[in-house]
Amino acid sequence: MNAFHYVLRSVAHYRAAYLGVLAGAVLGATVLLGALFAGDSVAASLRRIGEQRIGRTTHVLASGDRFFRQALADDLATAASAPTAPALIARGTATNPTTRSSINQVQLVGVTPAFWSFAPGPNALTPTLAAAQSEIALNDTLARRLQVTVGDTVVVRLQKPGVLAGNAPIAGAEAKLETLRCKVAAIVGDASFGRFNLQATQMAASTIFLPIELLQEAFKRPGRANLILLETAATLPLPALQLQLSRVLRLLDYGLTLKWREQPAAFELASERIFLDPEIVETVTRTLPAAQPAITYLVNELRIGDRTTPYSVATATNATAAPFLPADLGPREIVLNQWLADDLQAKAGDDVRVTYFQVGPADTLIEQDTAFRVRTIIPLAGLAADRAWMPDFPGISDSKHQSDWDPGLPLNLKRIRPQDEKYWDDFRGAPKAFVSLAAGREMWTTRWGTLTALRIAHPPAQTADLERTLLGVLRPEMNQLLLTNVRAGAQDA
Repeated sequence: MNAFHYVLRSVAHYRAAYLGVLAGAVLGATVLLGALFAGDSVAASLRRIGEQRIGRTTHVLASGDRFFRQALADDLATAASAPTAPALIARGTATNPTTRSSINQVQLVGVTPAFWSFAPGPNALTPTLAAAQSEIALNDTLARRLQVTVGDTVVVRLQKPGVLAGNAPIAGAEAKLETLRCKVAAIVGDASFGRFNLQATQMAASTIFLPIELLQEAFKRPGRANLILLETAATLPLPALQLQLSRVLRLLDYGLTLKWREQPAAFELASERIFLDPEIVETVTRTLPAAQPAITYLVNELRIGDRTTPYSVATATNATAAPFLPADLGPREIVLNQWLADDLQAKAGDDVRVTYFQVGPADTLIEQDTAFRVRTIIPLAGLAADRAWMPDFPGISDSKHQSDWDPGLPLNLKRIRPQDEKYWDDFRGAPKAFVSLAAGREMWTTRWGTLTALRIAHPPAQTADLERTLLGVLRPEMNQLLLTNVRAGAQDA
């Protein structure tokens, strides 16, 4: 008997055990293969959902709670040789007025026709939405939840954003609830970009697509957007795209304005958000050391003894920006204009108490006061009477009467006197008092920034040169402008 026969006899003798081992191996292999197939299926499903969320988009430019020019999308498309679509994203509530059912936390997307070209499906629906008729499109998720169809009415409610997020001291009235009565013009499915969502989630968001002009009007932000979709070539790396972005940005994309001011014979760099971001201030002053800072603030009261002047504008700056101020103005000295001195019956050497709002713990507004001594009294004329010291305070600057102010602060406007109204009529926001920069920083620094303006001496005929200089040192992230490769994230899902 040779070895081969021994093996055969062994297999025959232990055949039951060997068959069990074989069956176990087959079962284990089957389980492993099933797991692999299931894993591939889940991964493929997640990738498909990711592609439905972003469509043909490869990158997005987002600005969080800030805004940039809608036209930036066209500028970026030209620079990067890539299709783009601007959008305005918000959150709101949708209500079916017939059934009175409401859905909260609805994604509101203000779009242009270019948005639909980013749809993932080859035969995607391209809704035509007329802003004049308040036409909207719903994704099928929201349509099912609201039980509405094409032709029905949907009431959309959204919060109009303030100039600044949070309880800022001067940010305008509280965010108002805007109501839009809209007509459903289309219901879009996943293939038609109905699943659009920049958040990595498997759940389909409830979404309303509106003409971007309709949302801009509700926000009082004409020509603005906070999102751009891009479809770039796979060979274009993110750093190259960021470089193209930096080349097409304008000051408005940073939320900045540059205006020539006649009285100081200088340009004024200011922010649409009232306070200049500290990083922008540092960058600009490092590049243009001659730029002169100013802080203008709303004070609740100026008091000498029992004599008071309510609700006035005060400015902190230096003698270079305001030559009528003493060069050695101390941190506890104040300069009054003649109108305020007459109103308070003040003279040099008198003690003045300045009361103002600041943000306290838990974002509560608290009233604070600081004592000063009158250094001198100046005529209400020339640069001292310049209305441009006051920035565009929401709820104040556009008011015809001082008693109509609505700055979002707990003001007692019944305190406004006829002489206060006369001052507002004649001089608007010309400051009634001036303090040093050190005093202004101590009193009026906020977490949103401190300075309300930088004044830059520069030839008025060379505006473009100055703007180029500023744009050359500013960076997109200074206004929360962030470019992201969303395609990579969707493929890795």
